[in-house]
Amino acid sequence: MTKFHVVFISTPGIGNLVPLVEFAQLLGNHDRRFHATILIINMSQRPIVNTYIQSRAATCTNIRFLHLPAVDPPSPDQYGSSMGYISLLMQSHKTHVKNALTNLMSPASDEFNSGRVAGLFVGMFCTSMIDVANELDIPCYLFPLPQQHFSASCFTFLPWMPKSPLSLVTRIPS
Repeated sequence: MTKFHVVFISTPGIGNLVPLVEFAQLLGNHDRRFHATILIINMSQRPIVNTYIQSRAATCTNIRFLHLPAVDPPSPDQYGSSMGYISLLMQSHKTHVKNALTNLMSPASDEFNSGRVAGLFVGMFCTSMIDVANELDIPCYLFPLPQQHFSASCFTFLPWMPKSPLSLVTRIPS
């Protein structure tokens, strides 16, 4: 049976990591040929993330968590906003992500690594990793987070909302 290895990377926040892990779990449960590696950006000041990873690593058989080497975080004079910080943090991990993907693609004896890397799923703020995937000739997919689904659905369905006054729409019969 041919196995397919999918790799995921997201920002180190719990709100980004949980949906990513759940999607990886669903993918593996749907088709046993898929197994996943989730690349983890370590941040010591996020104990809830570390606890979550330890918990899921103990219970998920088709998911492996691979901790990337630590890098020096960007200094405050390098960025002007939290988005700038995340962008620079992701940029500084590109080499480690490339090394991890290269290792996953090399022939290995362990059961988990057997199979070809079928794709790299990147979180919304990890789009700089698309360059790494292209360089290694790995298909790359953008993994939208639930918050983006909510925002997209608001803009999609807002024009279809009834034109009647809100009081008529929200009236609950007694």
